[in-house]
Amino acid sequence: MATPDLHRGMEINSKEIEYASAIQIMVLYNWRRTKPIKLSLLDDQLCVMAQKGENEFYFMPPIGDGDISKTAELLFSYAEKEGFKPSIQRVNESMAETLKSYGFSAELDINNSDYVYLADDLATLAGRKFDGKRNRIKKCISENNPEYRPMTLILLIFVLNFKRRGVI
Repeated sequence: MATPDLHRGMEINSKEIEYASAIQIMVLYNWRRTKPIKLSLLDDQLCVMAQKGENEFYFMPPIGDGDISKTAELLFSYAEKEGFKPSIQRVNESMAETLKSYGFSAELDINNSDYVYLADDLATLAGRKFDGKRNRIKKCISENNPEYRPMTLILLIFVLNFKRRGVI
């Protein structure tokens, strides 16, 4: 069984991530300095290993058309060899069922599940349940120099050029 080369960098084009959630890719990109990621191509699947803590790592769901059970076995073997608990996180229900059918265990992680807010709640952030969000906003404003700009055609072109160049 081949060992994943998770220490090697690689270029990714849009074809290789067509199955991935754009939000997940953006989250990984935004957190790349504080929560490093490593990428590898295994069995025609893009694999992402993310770091949570000092020696705490996990894998994101593999992206692509390869054999998910074979890829999961390779990833789990790598994790055990490197001395961390093997875990694939943020797996959708369909992939979880597939992995369970191959003998892997799966459990719901409510802290990383999708959730929905009412628009009015997000607009006002009223109440104790939004204390954390209000505090993060205050911290961001105090540590940075944010400015509000209405979306204009020029800004849209600027963003689309960034996207075309692969920056976002």
